[in-house]
Amino acid sequence: MFLFFSAIVYAETEQMLWVSPDDGGRTHKNIPSMGIKEATFAMLRESLPEIDIRVIPANNIRALQMLEDNPAACAGNKILSKDRAERFYASELPQTVFPGLRLYTRKDASVTAELQAMQQGNVLSLPLVLDKMSERQFGVVGGRRYSDEIDSILLEPSWRQKVWIRTASDMGAGMMDMLLSGRISALLEHPNSAFHYHQQLNSYVELQSFALAQAPDRALGYILCSKTPEGKRLSKLLSDAIATLSQTREYLQVHLDWLPQQDKDAYLHLYNQVYGTNFSTLVSKTE
Repeated sequence: MFLFFSAIVYAETEQMLWVSPDDGGRTHKNIPSMGIKEATFAMLRESLPEIDIRVIPANNIRALQMLEDNPAACAGNKILSKDRAERFYASELPQTVFPGLRLYTRKDASVTAELQAMQQGNVLSLPLVLDKMSERQFGVVGGRRYSDEIDSILLEPSWRQKVWIRTASDMGAGMMDMLLSGRISALLEHPNSAFHYHQQLNSYVELQSFALAQAPDRALGYILCSKTPEGKRLSKLLSDAIATLSQTREYLQVHLDWLPQQDKDAYLHLYNQVYGTNFSTLVSKTE
């Protein structure tokens, strides 16, 4: 009887290794990581009690290797490039929705005035930006996918000497600190991430942001799972959970909480587009 019961429990319990880029939700200088990833994952985890989830930290590059090395592993908040779509099972809907990438510089830097003069219709072209950079002054997070077009430009041999690649586990926060301290001249980041890390680093340095012609107007962070039968099942369970949770104000709120106030109205429209919702008013933290 005991063996029979154990077999039933085993059959009904899915095992999953969740690979997170952040160690305990902390990053560079022990500041909190972007909470959207953790908050949405916590909601997904609570909605899937039938999955036994073990969380381990790894940077972007190592995380994708672990999805290939383990039959039942998943990682969240990943841009879905063509290569990744072939190597992994991706959730049908994104776990997270971010505003599109912006180019950031220090407002007091000489290159900022040069870039402002180069704008055409308030938009810059990435190759022209890279042409203005000194050697190893354009910051890039190792293992991150920005977009197919941006990634292709950054890999061109003519620009390799201009790029500084940071592969440490602190990633985005550490790169922002390098910009604020003047160790690099420019970086690409999402507005909510830039806002969060700038605040957490307690810097008085003002930032200037620019729109890039090659940057999509949104970044969708999908969940990627191992390209195995187990990974396919986990991807389906996670996709169904996102489809349900994304219709709730709570899921919207965890995205809004990490945005500057001036960006929230535009973001609400983006969220509705991606998830097929119809939220018409902003959600307050006190609701």
